[in-house]
Amino acid sequence: MNIFFFAIKMSDFKWRESTEAEKERQYGFFGPKGKDRDTLVSVPFSIRLPPMFRDVIQHNLENMETRPSDIWVVSYPKSGTTLTQEVAYHLSHKDVKTAEEMKSLCNRPIDARSPFLEYACIEPDARRAAMSPETAPVFSWDPIAFAASLPHDTPRVIKTHMPFEFIPKSVLEHCKVLCPIRNVMDVANSYFHHYKVLPDHYDLNGDIDDFFDMFINGELQYGDYWSVVKSAWKRRNHPNVKIIWYEDLRKDFKRMIKEINEFANLGADDAKIEEVAKFLQIDSYRQACVDGAEDEGEKEFLKGFVRKGKVGDWKDSKASESSKAKLLEWAKKNVVEDMPMKLD
Repeated sequence: MNIFFFAIKMSDFKWRESTEAEKERQYGFFGPKGKDRDTLVSVPFSIRLPPMFRDVIQHNLENMETRPSDIWVVSYPKSGTTLTQEVAYHLSHKDVKTAEEMKSLCNRPIDARSPFLEYACIEPDARRAAMSPETAPVFSWDPIAFAASLPHDTPRVIKTHMPFEFIPKSVLEHCKVLCPIRNVMDVANSYFHHYKVLPDHYDLNGDIDDFFDMFINGELQYGDYWSVVKSAWKRRNHPNVKIIWYEDLRKDFKRMIKEINEFANLGADDAKIEEVAKFLQIDSYRQACVDGAEDEGEKEFLKGFVRKGKVGDWKDSKASESSKAKLLEWAKKNVVEDMPMKLD
């Protein structure tokens, strides 16, 4: 089975530069600070990232040492990734039982508790240029080294937005993998707001209609949405993979927490599950993150990062009706026939 799932090695992938037409759109849509300028595109899978991923991270990721206790969260951005990370993280910390104790954990950003493996290549150039390996937080300078430094007595919760084909083969062999998937219409809408609250990362110039076009074309960070989602969906029956529908998280959160707890063998009791369900309600979680922020700038970012989480919010977006219709038509053409993604 694993031979089928990993027919090619990550090191076999090729990367192409953006075409002149793509660069013209990138330079028009993103200002000079934008990390989406001059990105590389993987062949195959059409994943789009800055050159640092190819030059540094890809090799380190392919050779990363995994642990049987690891819990990986593998998803396209804005699909319920952070919420799934937090559920797994809090369930795995059995000694943290009360809301106050959970809040104290959130005084550190999620990336400082749960390694985000591509973080280094998407960090703003100016911020990274001002740091060095000696002064930078290891979780941002070298997330893979950060993951290796974490203690062995608690499961690591590891995040990536890459398809399975870009992560170590051993993940599928002996780790537990949670794959959040969200209605692609809501992903596109939420991703736009994500770009807006991170001007130092993206330096966004265009409006939401332009953004939807870039999303459809796979010209944003991480590229083609369907490559990531279909990679997970293909492995949905693997015993170490669990698909997490974002809409189910919002509809029956406590049930989904129980399912994650059982799937990952985390052993949290009913009282802990109840506390996690209460604490991670979007308003209380947002406030906990904001309260732990280091400065006003981080507070404003977190207010926008932990936004509404509303199912179907794309319908109320400021996109034109023609742009919404175009996105919906594209989604219907690309969704896998047996995938229960409700688009309307």
